[in-house]
Amino acid sequence: MYSCPPEGVVGWRSPSNIALIKYWGKQPQREQLPANPSLSFTLHHAYTDMWLYWTRRTHRDDPIELQLYFEGRPADDFRKRIYDFMLRLLPEMPFLGEYAITIRTRNSFPHSAGIASSASAMSALALCLVEWKYRCHGLSFDLHQHYREVSDIARRASGSACRSIVPQVALWGAHPDVEEASDSYAIPLPKTYRDFAEQWRDLILIVDKSPKSISSSQGHALMEGHPYATTRYQQAKKHLSVLLKAMKDGDIETFGRIVEAEALTLHALMMCSPTPYMLLKPQTIDVINAIQNWRRTRDLPMYFTLDAGPNVHLLYPQTYEAEIWTFIATALPSFYYHPSRYLADEVGNGPHPLEPTMPDS
Repeated sequence: MYSCPPEGVVGWRSPSNIALIKYWGKQPQREQLPANPSLSFTLHHAYTDMWLYWTRRTHRDDPIELQLYFEGRPADDFRKRIYDFMLRLLPEMPFLGEYAITIRTRNSFPHSAGIASSASAMSALALCLVEWKYRCHGLSFDLHQHYREVSDIARRASGSACRSIVPQVALWGAHPDVEEASDSYAIPLPKTYRDFAEQWRDLILIVDKSPKSISSSQGHALMEGHPYATTRYQQAKKHLSVLLKAMKDGDIETFGRIVEAEALTLHALMMCSPTPYMLLKPQTIDVINAIQNWRRTRDLPMYFTLDAGPNVHLLYPQTYEAEIWTFIATALPSFYYHPSRYLADEVGNGPHPLEPTMPDS
């Protein structure tokens, strides 16, 4: 039985993540369950801060009373998405209908910058909701103990969000090589894999800031009836086996080869879907060619991956930082050296709580 304090606030910072083995396609008639397993690096500098404040309701015009402010301003589209999600949660979290809820949230990164904002935002929301639930039970909340529950809630809000709950490197989706892996939540991998992940940096080169013509949700839907869907899901499982072995062995070359193949496969699936579309830009191809040429001529371990958009994630071990900036300065157009055209990130340690003082803006 729930007995929430009459008012309160919880706050969490949760990072985004970059998938190396791509999640693209859902199990039909299931709530956000993946058609294939995925693996991601958890980022550090790209994150969402979120505070959730509740107080007793004075009227009951709607099942959920919700106000939402993004970076100080009402955000109607985001509010509707959160409202609909809370409605789905209402049977298992009935306290959501008993209180007026105000959410204030902000990102450390700009929109359309090649970073999955839904992953950081929805994982932050899941953390706030689950901590609130534990407070209503008069219990303390420990993310280390309850990460599976939080990851499950985050997955139901946005599939990739479930991976942001896990530090360093996260695996989501059942796979025969990892007994603990689940379609319902992401799991951390053993220390060997975390040690491999922690050496990597992610320099996001912003090719185009324009909104995408096709959303990720629409892209997932187009995998239903896709002529290559079955083959893709088999490929992803094989790629994951190879990638896990490469990480365990410290085989950077095989790791990079699989990561790049996954990125290009993702966009190939878009281009040959039942309704074909393309999110790559000519400049995306130029950057990819420059990375591959520089790697070949300089023998440097630098690789690319892509989200569902045109911007390029340049992955490299931290020990090669100086050489990478030489590449940016000399092998790419000069505007990529401007801070507005890149975001420098690294593998991070996952979410952490914020001071329970909700900001005014």
